[in-house]
Amino acid sequence: GITLPDLSTLASLSELEAFSLLLGGTTHLDHLVELPKLTTLTLMRIARLADLSVIARLRTLATLELDGMRNVTALPSFAPLMRLQEVTLETMKGLDDIAAIAAAPALQRLTVAGMPQLTAEAFGCLVGHPSLTELRLWSSLGGVGLKKPVLGAVKQLLPGVVRP
Repeated sequence: GITLPDLSTLASLSELEAFSLLLGGTTHLDHLVELPKLTTLTLMRIARLADLSVIARLRTLATLELDGMRNVTALPSFAPLMRLQEVTLETMKGLDDIAAIAAAPALQRLTVAGMPQLTAEAFGCLVGHPSLTELRLWSSLGGVGLKKPVLGAVKQLLPGVVRP
C-alpha cells in the first residue's frame, strides 16, 4: 500500500520469485524486468495504474493476477511469455478484450471474475488454444459475473474447458 515513484528498490533482489503490489499509487513498473527469477506477479487495486506493457517483458512469469484496476483498458500480447500458465483477472472494469492473454502459448488456466462487460465474442480468441485446459468464470465477492446468456454461449464455445 506504499506509493513509490518506481520499483528500483527491488532491482537488487535477484532471488525474488513472487511479488505482490497491492493498493498505493505506484505506476512505474519497469524495474520488474530486472528480477530474473520472478514467476508470480499480483497487481491489485492500484488506482492510477493504466499501463501494463511491462508484463510482456517478464519472460520468467508463470502466474499472473490482475485485480481491480479500472484504468487498464488493454493488455500487451502475452505471446513472449513462454512459461505463463495461469492468469486471473478480477474486476478489471476497463478491460473488454482478452486476446492478449490468449496469445500466451503455455496458458493452462484462466480465471475471470466480476467482469460483466465481457461478451461471448471476447472469449472466441480462446477457441483452439493449444494448452488451455480450464476456464473459470466466477462472480467476485459481492459483485457480478458474466451475464447468464454470455456464460451459456461461452460454455458452448469452449465445451470441456469451462469450469464452474
